Amino acid sequence: MNLPEAMVAATIFSISAVSSLQVWNGSAAWSQSSQRQQDWLVQIDADLQRSEGRLRRLDADLIAPAGCENAIRAMAQAVASPEVALAPQITRRLEILPVSSVLPGQMLVLSYGVNSPSPGSPLIRQRQWSAQAFGLCRQLVSADQP
Repeated sequence: MNLPEAMVAATIFSISAVSSLQVWNGSAAWSQSSQRQQDWLVQIDADLQRSEGRLRRLDADLIAPAGCENAIRAMAQAVASPEVALAPQITRRLEILPVSSVLPGQMLVLSYGVNSPSPGSPLIRQRQWSAQAFGLCRQLVSADQP
């Protein structure tokens, strides 16, 4: 093997080694990003379960006589802040929204978003609760209402 052949072989070897390292680096970065997103989703799901548990522990006998609007406010107070601190990339928002014209009352909406620098679809979780679903609202419907 003469000098030009050795130089060509060394160049080809260097190019293939650099390409291989770039592919390996890209897959490692993707794997790490995927694991971070999975960790954030686990935190969000755990907070949702804790919030729903707090709502289930609300005493319907104390809240229901005060009406549906007070019940939704009591629900909002129960889940207003997370019991465990979430990662700084996770945003948590609590809203009270009106329900459609079909259902009377209001809905408690707990939303999570992840502010991630990685490209791709944003991570969003949302849960909606009504006072009626937890037995906290016992409004009677009169017979003449449709």
